[in-house]
Parts: sequence; C-alpha cells; structure tokens
Amino acid sequence: MPKRTRDEAANSEDDEVAPCADVRQETYLGKEMEDSKSRVAVKEQASDRKRASSMQTGWTPPTHIRTMRQSKHEAIRNKWRIVVDGDDVPPPIEKFKHMRFPAVIRDHLAAKGIERPTPLQIQGLPIVLSGVDLLGNAPSSAGKALLSVLPMVLLALEQERKRLRAPCEPFGIIICSSRELARARHSVVEEYCELLHGHGFSLMQPALCIAGVDQQDLLDRIRQGIDFVTCTVGRLLDMLEKSRFKLDSCKYLVVDEADQIIDIGFADDVRNILQFFKLPRQTLMFSATLSPKVKQLARTLLVSPVTVKAGWI
Repeated sequence: MPKRTRDEAANSEDDEVAPCADVRQETYLGKEMEDSKSRVAVKEQASDRKRASSMQTGWTPPTHIRTMRQSKHEAIRNKWRIVVDGDDVPPPIEKFKHMRFPAVIRDHLAAKGIERPTPLQIQGLPIVLSGVDLLGNAPSSAGKALLSVLPMVLLALEQERKRLRAPCEPFGIIICSSRELARARHSVVEEYCELLHGHGFSLMQPALCIAGVDQQDLLDRIRQGIDFVTCTVGRLLDMLEKSRFKLDSCKYLVVDEADQIIDIGFADDVRNILQFFKLPRQTLMFSATLSPKVKQLARTLLVSPVTVKAGWI
C-alpha cells in the first residue's frame, strides 16, 4: 500500500474541457431513466444474483444512423481508429447534431471551437446516452470531460423535473484520481449547470469534495441540496462513512483515471463505496491502461459494459 494520502494525485493533467447544453423540446429526455429490472442493488450483487445489461433511457440514434449497415458503422470506427468490444454496441455518430443534442449545446460547443466529437466521443457518447456501461481506454486528451459530464447533467435535469430525489442525495458522482483532476472536472460540471440555468432550467448544484475545500462551506452546500459530487476516493468514503450525504438516489457513477487510483492503492476503497448505492446505476470507467488490475476493478463496477479504445495516435 503506498504511503501517499488519499487525496494525493499521481497525474494532474486533464483533457480539454468542453461545455454544454439546453434540453427542452429537442432533447431525448422524454422519459425517466428508470427500470427496476435492469440492474440490481449492491446487496444483490454481493449475493451473486445475475445482473441484466443496461439502464433504460429515452435516447435513440436518428433513423438514418439506426438503419445503416453494420459495415458502414465499422468503416466509421476504422476511419477514427476506434476499437470496441461488447454486445449490441450502439452505432458511432460523427456529428453532434446527429446525437440529438439541443441547439444551445451545439452552439456553445461551436463557440468554443469544438466542431465535431473526438474519436472517443464518436463512439462513447452513443453508448452512454443509450444507458450502457462504458469502459474507456483513452489518453487524457480524448474528451472524457464532455463524455462523462454532459449525459449526467441532462439525465439529472429529467430527475429534477419529476422531483424524484431528496435534496441531499446527489444524482451523479465523479470519482477522480487526484485533487487537480477533480477540480477540473468540477469546473466542467459548474459550467454546464450555469449554462442550462441561464436558458431557463432548474439550477443544478454541484459540490467539490476534496482536501483543501472549506468543510463548513461544503456542509452548508450539502444541507441546501446537491445534485453532483466530484471527489477523490478517500474524501468521498470519509463523507459517506460520516453520513454527510447519502447515495440512496444516485444513478450515475464515473471513475476517472482508474489505473492511477489503483496505483496509489485505493481500488478497495472504490469497491467499498459501492455499498452506499441503493438503486440501479449507470457506470463509466476510464483508464489509460487495461492492465489485469484495471480489468478486475471493471468487473466489480460495470454491468455488461462496452469497452472502447480510442484517441491513441
């Protein structure tokens, strides 16, 4: 076990931060991301009960993409050097507009000079939007921030509209290997929330849970209500063990730089965090390597995932 503290980092570099979104009539969020039979709770996992494959979402690819021949999908993957492994893989999509994102999202991305998805996003976004678990093997510059945060915020807005969560029960958790990465991811979540609120949507409240953040401010924010928590492993586990907030309604989990988390000795802590989840969830896991230890952690966290290798030159 390394002697580093829980919140120390091995890697502070982040991928490019790409913001965000409007959701109203154009979006796929027409029905709640609910299917009690699609996953099982952690206690059921512990008893070795069989789990099903994916969550249910209201998103589907456009008709012209759904009806493409499989050979065309493979040609797109070959073009962008995307390698996939899994069953019933959603088709890759090369343009944001074909992902059924609202115009405000596309306009915002275009204003930042982001005109098309990265290779990881071309395949990863359709997977995540479809409710399928994802194991992403990609470098730091692959566009993981947009891929992990945008679907989380859109789905949480649907939850907010239906008032299905208690104020202090976040919808989404992003676990990072370092404080630096957590701060970068948190800034992306904030940017999405502020943009959406500026276009008439409910203000979603993100929280940053790392060492160095004023604890009284954090506790005050939690009491007021939180929707997303971006954190390091040790600080999250500490907050959960002290019952500062609960994951009873959490349905979206991201584990970023899993290889780094393993290297600094906190894979078991990630596994321990699973006991705090009560509902079916969708999980995304990213790693720069697919070592045996990474694959072992993936088997613990993910349900029938699609593995995507992309972004490597």
